[in-house]
Amino acid sequence: MKKMKKMKILTITLLLFVMILAGCKKESDSTASSYEYMHFERKGGGQIDFNVYSTDNVDEVKVIISKIDFLDTTIQIILDNNSENTSAISSYFDVLNNKVQINGDFQQSTLLTGTWVYIYFVANTRETEVTNTELRDNLLKFEQLVRDKIESESIIVDYEISINGEFQIELISNPTTGYSWAWVNKQTVIIVDTVDWSYIADTPILTGSGGKEIWKFKGLERGVDSIKMEYCRLWDSNSTIDSKIIIVKVK
Repeated sequence: MKKMKKMKILTITLLLFVMILAGCKKESDSTASSYEYMHFERKGGGQIDFNVYSTDNVDEVKVIISKIDFLDTTIQIILDNNSENTSAISSYFDVLNNKVQINGDFQQSTLLTGTWVYIYFVANTRETEVTNTELRDNLLKFEQLVRDKIESESIIVDYEISINGEFQIELISNPTTGYSWAWVNKQTVIIVDTVDWSYIADTPILTGSGGKEIWKFKGLERGVDSIKMEYCRLWDSNSTIDSKIIIVKVK
Protein backbone atom coordinates (compact mmCIF):
# COMPACT_ATOMS: atom_id res chain seq x y z
CA MET A 1 0.00 0.00 0.00
CA LYS A 2 2.81 2.37 0.97
CA LYS A 3 4.64 1.41 -2.23
CA MET A 4 1.60 2.27 -4.37
CA LYS A 5 1.22 5.59 -2.54
CA LYS A 6 4.87 6.47 -3.21
CA MET A 7 4.48 5.58 -6.90
CA LYS A 8 1.38 7.78 -7.12
CA ILE A 9 3.22 10.73 -5.56
CA LEU A 10 6.18 10.16 -7.91
CA THR A 11 3.89 10.05 -10.94
CA ILE A 12 2.18 13.31 -9.96
CA THR A 13 5.56 14.96 -9.35
CA LEU A 14 6.80 13.88 -12.79
CA LEU A 15 3.64 15.19 -14.45
CA LEU A 16 4.03 18.56 -12.73
CA PHE A 17 7.68 18.72 -13.79
CA VAL A 18 6.76 17.99 -17.43
CA MET A 19 4.04 20.67 -17.35
CA ILE A 20 6.51 23.22 -15.97
CA LEU A 21 9.02 22.40 -18.72
CA ALA A 22 6.32 22.66 -21.38
CA GLY A 23 5.26 26.04 -20.01
CA CYS A 24 8.84 27.30 -20.09
CA LYS A 25 9.30 26.10 -23.66
CA LYS A 26 6.10 27.82 -24.78
CA GLU A 27 7.19 31.13 -23.25
CA SER A 28 10.60 30.84 -24.91
CA ASP A 29 9.00 30.16 -28.31
CA SER A 30 6.73 33.17 -27.83
CA THR A 31 9.71 35.39 -27.10
CA ALA A 32 11.59 34.11 -30.15
CA SER A 33 8.83 35.33 -32.46
CA SER A 34 7.57 38.30 -30.42
CA TYR A 35 7.88 41.13 -32.94
CA GLU A 36 5.68 41.15 -36.04
CA TYR A 37 6.70 44.32 -37.89
CA MET A 38 8.38 47.72 -37.58
CA HIS A 39 6.61 51.08 -37.37
CA PHE A 40 8.57 54.16 -38.50
CA GLU A 41 7.19 57.66 -37.84
CA ARG A 42 8.71 61.08 -38.48
CA LYS A 43 6.76 63.95 -36.93
CA GLY A 44 7.17 67.63 -37.70
CA GLY A 45 8.96 68.68 -40.88
CA GLY A 46 9.19 66.06 -43.63
CA GLN A 47 6.47 63.92 -42.06
CA ILE A 48 6.36 60.26 -43.08
CA ASP A 49 4.73 57.22 -41.50
CA PHE A 50 5.19 53.62 -42.66
CA ASN A 51 5.30 50.00 -41.53
CA VAL A 52 7.88 47.39 -42.59
CA TYR A 53 6.82 43.75 -42.94
CA SER A 54 8.59 40.51 -43.82
CA THR A 55 7.51 38.58 -46.91
CA ASP A 56 7.88 34.99 -48.06
CA ASN A 57 11.10 36.11 -49.76
CA VAL A 58 13.94 36.53 -47.23
CA ASP A 59 15.71 38.89 -49.63
CA GLU A 60 13.06 41.61 -49.48
CA VAL A 61 10.69 43.48 -47.17
CA LYS A 62 7.30 45.05 -47.84
CA VAL A 63 6.69 48.67 -46.84
CA ILE A 64 3.24 50.24 -46.53
CA ILE A 65 3.26 54.04 -46.30
CA SER A 66 0.26 55.70 -44.62
CA LYS A 67 1.41 59.34 -44.49
CA ILE A 68 3.87 61.41 -46.44
CA ASP A 69 4.38 65.19 -46.18
CA PHE A 70 1.11 65.58 -44.21
CA LEU A 71 -0.93 63.69 -46.81
CA ASP A 72 -2.81 60.51 -45.88
CA THR A 73 -2.04 57.84 -48.42
CA THR A 74 -1.74 54.12 -49.07
CA ILE A 75 1.42 53.16 -50.91
CA GLN A 76 2.90 49.67 -50.96
CA ILE A 77 6.47 49.13 -52.12
CA ILE A 78 9.06 46.35 -52.00
CA LEU A 79 12.66 46.96 -50.88
CA ASP A 80 15.22 44.41 -52.03
CA ASN A 81 18.08 43.39 -49.77
CA ASN A 82 20.89 44.64 -52.01
CA SER A 83 24.22 46.34 -51.30
CA GLU A 84 22.56 49.72 -50.71
CA ASN A 85 19.83 48.40 -48.41
CA THR A 86 21.57 45.62 -46.52
CA SER A 87 22.47 47.60 -43.38
CA ALA A 88 18.88 48.63 -42.67
CA ILE A 89 17.21 45.40 -43.75
CA SER A 90 19.71 43.15 -41.94
CA SER A 91 19.15 45.13 -38.73
CA TYR A 92 15.39 44.72 -39.16
CA PHE A 93 15.72 40.93 -39.42
CA ASP A 94 18.20 40.86 -36.50
CA VAL A 95 15.44 42.28 -34.27
CA LEU A 96 12.81 39.84 -35.53
CA ASN A 97 15.22 36.95 -34.92
CA ASN A 98 16.20 38.21 -31.45
CA LYS A 99 19.84 38.73 -32.44
CA VAL A 100 19.97 42.25 -31.05
CA GLN A 101 18.37 44.15 -28.18
CA ILE A 102 16.24 47.17 -29.03
CA ASN A 103 16.65 48.79 -25.61
CA GLY A 104 19.39 51.35 -25.01
CA ASP A 105 20.05 54.87 -23.77
CA PHE A 106 18.68 56.99 -26.64
CA GLN A 107 16.23 59.73 -25.58
CA GLN A 108 13.98 61.86 -27.77
CA SER A 109 14.47 65.62 -27.88
CA THR A 110 12.17 67.60 -25.57
CA LEU A 111 12.20 70.74 -27.73
CA LEU A 112 8.76 72.12 -28.57
CA THR A 113 9.56 72.62 -32.27
CA GLY A 114 11.52 70.57 -34.78
CA THR A 115 11.27 67.10 -36.21
CA TRP A 116 11.29 63.79 -34.34
CA VAL A 117 11.71 60.21 -35.48
CA TYR A 118 10.15 57.30 -33.61
CA ILE A 119 10.97 53.69 -34.48
CA TYR A 120 8.93 50.93 -32.89
CA PHE A 121 8.70 47.16 -33.14
CA VAL A 122 5.18 45.83 -32.73
CA ALA A 123 3.87 42.67 -31.07
CA ASN A 124 0.17 42.04 -30.51
CA THR A 125 -0.54 45.75 -31.27
CA ARG A 126 1.90 46.83 -28.53
CA GLU A 127 4.69 49.16 -29.71
CA THR A 128 8.17 49.14 -28.15
CA GLU A 129 10.44 52.03 -29.10
CA VAL A 130 13.97 51.35 -30.34
CA THR A 131 16.42 53.12 -28.01
CA ASN A 132 19.55 51.10 -28.90
CA THR A 133 21.50 53.94 -30.57
CA GLU A 134 23.53 51.83 -33.03
CA LEU A 135 20.48 49.81 -34.06
CA ARG A 136 18.42 52.97 -34.41
CA ASP A 137 21.03 54.58 -36.67
CA ASN A 138 20.83 51.60 -39.03
CA LEU A 139 17.02 51.55 -39.04
CA LEU A 140 16.89 55.30 -39.73
CA LYS A 141 18.23 54.48 -43.20
CA PHE A 142 14.81 53.05 -44.07
CA GLU A 143 13.43 56.57 -44.46
CA GLN A 144 15.75 57.51 -47.32
CA LEU A 145 15.30 54.10 -48.94
CA VAL A 146 11.53 54.58 -48.91
CA ARG A 147 11.71 58.14 -50.24
CA ASP A 148 14.10 57.11 -53.02
CA LYS A 149 11.80 54.25 -54.00
CA ILE A 150 8.77 56.54 -54.12
CA GLU A 151 10.65 59.02 -56.31
CA SER A 152 12.00 56.32 -58.63
CA GLU A 153 8.48 54.96 -59.23
CA SER A 154 7.17 58.44 -60.14
CA ILE A 155 4.44 58.39 -57.51
CA ILE A 156 1.87 61.17 -57.95
CA VAL A 157 0.20 62.54 -54.82
CA ASP A 158 -1.91 65.49 -55.97
CA TYR A 159 -5.34 64.20 -57.11
CA GLU A 160 -8.07 65.35 -54.74
CA ILE A 161 -11.70 65.15 -55.85
CA SER A 162 -15.19 65.05 -54.37
CA ILE A 163 -17.68 62.18 -54.61
CA ASN A 164 -18.87 62.05 -58.26
CA GLY A 165 -15.95 64.30 -59.18
CA GLU A 166 -13.69 63.20 -62.04
CA PHE A 167 -10.03 63.41 -63.02
CA GLN A 168 -7.99 61.94 -65.86
CA ILE A 169 -4.42 60.79 -66.36
CA GLU A 170 -2.47 60.70 -69.61
CA LEU A 171 0.09 57.93 -70.09
CA ILE A 172 2.54 57.63 -72.98
CA SER A 173 1.85 54.41 -74.88
CA ASN A 174 2.69 52.61 -78.10
CA PRO A 175 0.31 49.72 -78.85
CA THR A 176 2.30 48.67 -81.92
CA THR A 177 4.84 47.17 -79.49
CA GLY A 178 2.20 45.04 -77.79
CA TYR A 179 2.47 47.11 -74.61
CA SER A 180 -0.38 48.99 -72.93
CA TRP A 181 -1.28 50.32 -69.48
CA ALA A 182 -3.17 48.13 -67.00
CA TRP A 183 -4.78 49.06 -63.67
CA VAL A 184 -3.33 46.19 -61.65
CA ASN A 185 -4.89 46.79 -58.22
CA LYS A 186 -8.39 47.60 -59.46
CA GLN A 187 -9.99 44.84 -57.37
CA THR A 188 -8.86 46.37 -54.07
CA VAL A 189 -9.67 50.04 -54.76
CA ILE A 190 -13.23 51.04 -53.85
CA ILE A 191 -13.13 54.85 -53.65
CA VAL A 192 -12.82 55.43 -57.43
CA ASP A 193 -13.57 53.64 -60.69
CA THR A 194 -12.90 54.23 -64.36
CA VAL A 195 -15.60 55.94 -66.42
CA ASP A 196 -13.79 56.25 -69.75
CA TRP A 197 -10.66 55.21 -71.66
CA SER A 198 -9.36 56.43 -74.98
CA TYR A 199 -6.23 56.40 -77.07
CA ILE A 200 -4.91 59.40 -79.01
CA ALA A 201 -2.22 58.72 -81.59
CA ASP A 202 0.63 61.13 -82.18
CA THR A 203 0.38 63.17 -85.37
CA PRO A 204 1.41 62.72 -88.03
CA ILE A 205 0.56 59.02 -87.72
CA LEU A 206 3.57 57.01 -88.87
CA THR A 207 4.32 53.28 -88.91
CA GLY A 208 5.34 52.24 -85.42
CA SER A 209 4.55 55.62 -83.85
CA GLY A 210 2.83 55.84 -80.49
CA GLY A 211 0.51 58.14 -78.64
CA LYS A 212 -1.13 58.38 -75.23
CA GLU A 213 -3.81 56.57 -73.27
CA ILE A 214 -6.40 58.72 -71.51
CA TRP A 215 -7.83 57.15 -68.34
CA LYS A 216 -10.75 58.97 -66.68
CA PHE A 217 -11.74 58.19 -63.08
CA LYS A 218 -14.74 59.09 -60.93
CA GLY A 219 -14.94 59.41 -57.14
CA LEU A 220 -17.29 56.91 -55.46
CA GLU A 221 -16.56 56.97 -51.71
CA ARG A 222 -14.65 59.16 -49.29
CA GLY A 223 -11.13 58.02 -48.48
CA VAL A 224 -7.55 57.85 -49.69
CA ASP A 225 -6.09 55.07 -51.80
CA SER A 226 -3.54 54.35 -54.50
CA ILE A 227 -4.07 53.38 -58.12
CA LYS A 228 -1.21 51.30 -59.49
CA MET A 229 -0.71 51.30 -63.25
CA GLU A 230 1.75 49.05 -65.07
CA TYR A 231 2.96 49.29 -68.67
CA CYS A 232 3.13 45.70 -69.84
CA ARG A 233 2.04 43.05 -72.28
CA LEU A 234 -1.26 41.90 -70.81
CA TRP A 235 -0.62 38.24 -71.61
CA ASP A 236 2.85 38.20 -69.98
CA SER A 237 3.00 38.66 -66.19
CA ASN A 238 6.77 39.33 -66.29
CA SER A 239 6.74 42.00 -68.99
CA THR A 240 6.29 45.19 -66.92
CA ILE A 241 8.74 47.90 -68.00
CA ASP A 242 7.21 50.95 -66.31
CA SER A 243 4.79 51.70 -63.47
CA LYS A 244 2.96 54.63 -61.95
CA ILE A 245 1.27 54.96 -58.59
CA ILE A 246 -1.43 57.63 -58.39
CA ILE A 247 -2.58 58.66 -54.92
CA VAL A 248 -6.20 59.80 -54.85
CA LYS A 249 -8.16 61.50 -52.07
CA VAL A 250 -11.95 61.58 -52.34
CA LYS A 251 -13.53 64.05 -49.93
